[in-house]
Amino acid sequence: MRRLFLGMLLLVPVPSLAFIAIETDQSQPYEIVPVEAPLGEARYFLGELEGFPIMYEVTAADPFTFTATVRQPAGQTQQPFSLIVIRQNDRGGGVREIARMNQLPEDWSTVRDGEIGLSFTQSEAISKPVEPGIYRIEVSTPQNAGKYLLQIGSEPADTGYFAQLGAARTTQAFFGYGIFSMLGSTLVFYPLGILLLLFGIYKTWQYRHVFKHGAA
Repeated sequence: MRRLFLGMLLLVPVPSLAFIAIETDQSQPYEIVPVEAPLGEARYFLGELEGFPIMYEVTAADPFTFTATVRQPAGQTQQPFSLIVIRQNDRGGGVREIARMNQLPEDWSTVRDGEIGLSFTQSEAISKPVEPGIYRIEVSTPQNAGKYLLQIGSEPADTGYFAQLGAARTTQAFFGYGIFSMLGSTLVFYPLGILLLLFGIYKTWQYRHVFKHGAA
């Protein structure tokens, strides 16, 4: 029975495709944040506007579809975040606008992210086929204040369970949620539920085993 218990324990789901949240760290205002990832692969950035916009930079050697969306916790004060994508001109310097998202928060959709264990409001997505070049996406509000979760790219990254668990906790803590909020994450309550079920099965077998031998 113990071997069976250990074997079933190995069936606890360990996801391999999910998000990894990166906290945006700027040493000075208006510093460009590079996005280091294969084109199209999703990257998630936790950021806070503190009086100035934050801009991320993607460098592409091949054509790709630039996708991006922004989230904020549904249970907190909603900020009117906007996104602007610009391309650096190949000749003569300067930039030109490629796409923009300035949808009001009341028109955003509400989504539940099971892995993070939180509900978010989510803006409409920017999705724009683009040519090779250097692209920047700016996150801002009229007052340049508020915390956000920015997603750039859409293809899931290949990552491990404990990295996902750490990213979920980092995201919750960033938005001010305590450790017990992790109980709402599928990364926690699914494995925990399976372990409790297996423990219940094992204790039931153990009780019956002892009772049977005791009766004999």
